[in-house]
Amino acid sequence: MEADAYEVLHEAGVFKTLSFFDSGEERITSAFSEEHNRTEYRLAGKTPEMEAQIWSELVENLCDVGKIGDMYQASSPNDITFWVLHPTLDRLWHWIRLSASHDNFDDTWDYDEDACYGHNPDDLQPWTGELFGMPDEGQLTNAELYTLMSPGTDQMPYVYDNYEWSHCTALGYDMTYSGKFESYYTEENFLNTNSNEVLTGAGSMTGVLEDSGVFSAVGAVLSSMRNLFTPTTAV
Repeated sequence: MEADAYEVLHEAGVFKTLSFFDSGEERITSAFSEEHNRTEYRLAGKTPEMEAQIWSELVENLCDVGKIGDMYQASSPNDITFWVLHPTLDRLWHWIRLSASHDNFDDTWDYDEDACYGHNPDDLQPWTGELFGMPDEGQLTNAELYTLMSPGTDQMPYVYDNYEWSHCTALGYDMTYSGKFESYYTEENFLNTNSNEVLTGAGSMTGVLEDSGVFSAVGAVLSSMRNLFTPTTAV
């Protein structure tokens, strides 16, 4: 007989640390039941049938979390290893933005109504144009920051001197780009290559980055950094 999802979650102690709210900001509620001599949990605004479906899906998700990267969540900067590993993502992103064209790499940032604040292109961040030596005309949006942070702009104060990952190669990892050229390691090849040709056929690269959560990383990092400057109140 299949176990009841609610009972599985209750016995496992999941409810004690579970936070839940839906698009209507309805939250999980709890109350002590004298009949069962324990705390029972309910989802506000949900029918018993809807609750049962949510509990069942939660059990399935907890039993099979899928495959995500260590830096997937917006809270990843709280892990000290984030600051060791993440700079290479910045360098990879610079390389792509310097090399790609709109024909072979799509970095369109669409609005996601389900995303928490700080991840969408028009969400404001605490920084102004002064960060880039420009007049303060109000807080910048994610989209504006993304544009100003392009390594091809005068506002970006730095650019990487190379786009090699020799330490990975030394460990036996094949870091060869899978586009038109067999290798992008040599400075001669990189400098003598037309930027529109480097990422020809880069659809596979786009897919890899989407699967890795790279596109959301920009908003996630900015959102996490924003929390350092924005006071929060526990409710």
